[in-house]
Amino acid sequence: QKEGHTAPLEAQSRHTYCQGQNMVKQARNRAPGAGPRTTLIDLWRGDQQEVVAAFLPLKSIAAVPVISRRFRDQQPLVLFRLARRHGVANALTVASLDALAASGRDWSTFSGDAVDDWRILPAWQDRDLFAVSVDTAEHYIEISTNGPTGHGGGLVKTFDAADRLCVRQLKYRFRFTDSNPEASHEDPDEHAFAYFSMGGGPDGLSVFPTATGYELTWFGCYEPHDEEEDNDNVIMSVAPGTWYDVTVTFDWTIDDSDENWAFVTCEGDDGTIERKKRVLSSRQPLTAMRLYNYSPSVAHYSNVDVKYSPHTSRDGDFVNSQEQ
Repeated sequence: QKEGHTAPLEAQSRHTYCQGQNMVKQARNRAPGAGPRTTLIDLWRGDQQEVVAAFLPLKSIAAVPVISRRFRDQQPLVLFRLARRHGVANALTVASLDALAASGRDWSTFSGDAVDDWRILPAWQDRDLFAVSVDTAEHYIEISTNGPTGHGGGLVKTFDAADRLCVRQLKYRFRFTDSNPEASHEDPDEHAFAYFSMGGGPDGLSVFPTATGYELTWFGCYEPHDEEEDNDNVIMSVAPGTWYDVTVTFDWTIDDSDENWAFVTCEGDDGTIERKKRVLSSRQPLTAMRLYNYSPSVAHYSNVDVKYSPHTSRDGDFVNSQEQ
């Protein structure tokens, strides 16, 4: 009888033990779903975002996007909410749009490879001293100037001053031929060729002769320097008959000044090159561009490409001037 009572008790104990084990397993399986887990990215989005950003230093906020792409995706919203909290949301929007404008997103382009893109620029005293033609095979504009030294006329493209345009970048390709080298080298100050001028102000490039050669020169503002020193606006030596590619990039971010910086790169088909020569440019709106020769010569222009856009708050103020 004792043995008969022992077996049911052992079976009941084992049953109770197994039930306890099952309950433990079920509890373990339910544990992860007991409540939502809060991750670091959860603190950077949703309702907690402004709270977290409120006590973080600005340098830390700027560094958060390096953690991962999801943090980078949230960064603009964090900044906007922070700006709104401090009452500068409109300033943030304006600064962001100006930065986008400076990137070139909405820049306009003038491509002046055809004579029809320009108007005729009369010569001084309306003298018939020049001829304009187009080589359709090699795709360049030719301006041939004769007669005495002086403004020989050429081509002009005008822009509305009311649009308050800033030239951002200029690219073009040119070559020149001096019709009277002996006279040019004998009296260099009275001769110049292959002008590309912009303004507003007296900004642009041209070829000036020297006693022995020719130099591509920026004829805008001059940096202060001793008159005995070389001309800081000389870009590089150039040779007749050689094609040169010119790129000028303008930096309008200097404020409280009558000038801003421009950076000139010139590369010749003969392998000569000058990279990013810094020159001063007048702070004037883009109102006109001109192609011409000052003295007897032939100039060829091609691949003319001018980037420009309306003035923004990043550009500083224009210097008051009248179109020349």
